[in-house]
Amino acid sequence: GEEIPYYFYDFQGSFFQDLSPYDRLTVSGYFGEDVLDWDEFEFNLKWGNRTVSAHWQHVFSPRLFSNFMVAGSRFRTKVELGGSQGVNSKNVILDYTLKGDLNYFFSQDNSYKFGFEFKKLSFSYNSSYDDRELLSIDQKPSESVFYIQNNQKIGERIILNPGVRLSYFSDKVDNIFVEPRFAMKYRLRRGEYLTFSSGLYRQFIFTVRDEYSPTIINDWFAIDNTVPAGKSLHFIFGYERELWSTTTFQIEGYYKTLDNMLTYRESRSSVDESIGTDVQVDKLFVPTQGHSYGVELFLHKKYGRITGWIGYTLNWTRSEIDNYKYHASFDRRHDLNILFNYDLGKKWAWGSRFNYGSGFPYTRAIATYLEKDNGSDMRRIIYSKRNAFRYPAYARWDISLTKRFKWFGLHWTADLQVVNVFNRNNIFFYNWDFNDNPATRDEITMLPLLPTMGISVDF
Repeated sequence: GEEIPYYFYDFQGSFFQDLSPYDRLTVSGYFGEDVLDWDEFEFNLKWGNRTVSAHWQHVFSPRLFSNFMVAGSRFRTKVELGGSQGVNSKNVILDYTLKGDLNYFFSQDNSYKFGFEFKKLSFSYNSSYDDRELLSIDQKPSESVFYIQNNQKIGERIILNPGVRLSYFSDKVDNIFVEPRFAMKYRLRRGEYLTFSSGLYRQFIFTVRDEYSPTIINDWFAIDNTVPAGKSLHFIFGYERELWSTTTFQIEGYYKTLDNMLTYRESRSSVDESIGTDVQVDKLFVPTQGHSYGVELFLHKKYGRITGWIGYTLNWTRSEIDNYKYHASFDRRHDLNILFNYDLGKKWAWGSRFNYGSGFPYTRAIATYLEKDNGSDMRRIIYSKRNAFRYPAYARWDISLTKRFKWFGLHWTADLQVVNVFNRNNIFFYNWDFNDNPATRDEITMLPLLPTMGISVDF
């Protein structure tokens, strides 16, 4: 595989001001962009995010605390694969949010958390292939949410967390959704618990992976009246134990239904014939049904010179379309994460993160044929069964060195990070060239060995 010619920049800042003993105002901003410019394969990709937010924390009384936020963001992706006659797409998402979270304490054993959120959204997507405009989608929905949750301690052993969430989505006829939630923790003995949680979750915004013509960046869309809202029912059972004063262990088993998850129609990948402008969602996507189940283990050391955690997930995720069952695109059987930080002393720290994951499924392009279209030869691709193959396993080790110091009366943090220490060629996807005979396959890989430097200042 070839290394990716890739670079990025980002800037983030935040400041806060205590307006009174009961009020704090915080303003934050982030601006960043990633650029991949791979001329060898005529593959160019840009994605970036800009966001500004303001938070106001206010204490109404000794019993009532609040946190309000107003934010605006723009996320944009641009993909060019194969030059002007290849796949070209642009996706822009605008998000304006007003949010409030409040906590009211009736007593030490009984409290309520409640709040609201309002979003004004805009989704714009344009796609072309072989100098032909394939489709454009322009959506401007809004979403409103109100929730309330009780935290109730019963005796010395039981903690209950019942709650409910009401959601409104403007682009649906039946646009009010009720989502009950419930969680419980039972203390077996000091530092040892059994846990259970369940809830109904709705999804109105989707990131959709094209299972027939994958790219590095997935596209974002909102539902409309032509498709139902995504729905998932969660059941999670767990066991927690404090192994030492600094370390906890958790194990959870879960089962989740996955209803009305959108995917591209089998007869239309993102490089199919022109679909038109102002396209409705059901012309491009089809809802799928499915489920996910598995086990998660988590070991967390919170204090001491060495801190960090180890997490492992064993997972199965299946989807179904028209009675055809297949592995979902995010079906990863094994996922292992190991992260820790070591305090070297004298304000130096060393960090390490390792991730291993078994390969995700993908749909293989197996052949092409030429088809006459208005006197021109159009190349059509024949695919395998949906997600019938898997990419190789993923593995990456990152390390970092951090130094904290004081300069000109300000507190500074400088860090050096090395991404993908072993320079492993992890596969994003395969790109087939059917103009060669026999066809050739190029490996589009992820980040190579990449050193980065950064500095931050608190004032």
